[in-house]
Amino acid sequence: VVFLQEFVRLFPELEGRTLFITGESFAGHYVPAISAGVLDAISSGALNVTLGGAAIGNGWIDPYLQYAAYGPFALQNKLIDQKTLDEMNSIVTKCQHDIDDSSWTFASATCSQIMDTVLREAGDINIYNIHLPCKGSLCYDFTNQTDYMNSKAVLEALHVSSHKDKWSTCNDVVNVMFKGEDRLSSFAFDLPKLLSRNIPVLIYNGKLDLI
Repeated sequence: VVFLQEFVRLFPELEGRTLFITGESFAGHYVPAISAGVLDAISSGALNVTLGGAAIGNGWIDPYLQYAAYGPFALQNKLIDQKTLDEMNSIVTKCQHDIDDSSWTFASATCSQIMDTVLREAGDINIYNIHLPCKGSLCYDFTNQTDYMNSKAVLEALHVSSHKDKWSTCNDVVNVMFKGEDRLSSFAFDLPKLLSRNIPVLIYNGKLDLI
């Protein structure tokens, strides 16, 4: 919200414009939280924009429920058999129990076994398109994207040309900071606030996307 306040201050011609907040994957946390915060700021008069809607693609919104969905999806798409599903369901029960107890370290270890079980059974599949094989660490070649983001022109445009670290598609140092409570918490509670104010919310998922 503070960023948007400053952005509108620096670019006053954008004041009063309609804003749509969108994102995918872990943005299932960000989009509900940011949208709710923006809505509160608009209501209090702290931000002069109109919230036009929110959209979440393949969003990680409610881990408690979503971890339980991996097994049925994998079975329906013939990635696992019934025996493996039964094994996964027992892990899901323990995963949900640890989340309920706020035992974040145990929950992280237990819940991660759910996806690991699918991949062990399904083999070398592309988690973003289960009909394709996985090629590379992220299942796709992001060389062009990485080269572009590390190009001199982009670094200068972002005012980070003096920064020593290189841009990368994934960063384990950053990723580890999201483990535990943040990764396992649900942000579904923010969505009813938007819907109750007649803010359109679109939630969509790729039918061949495992994760």
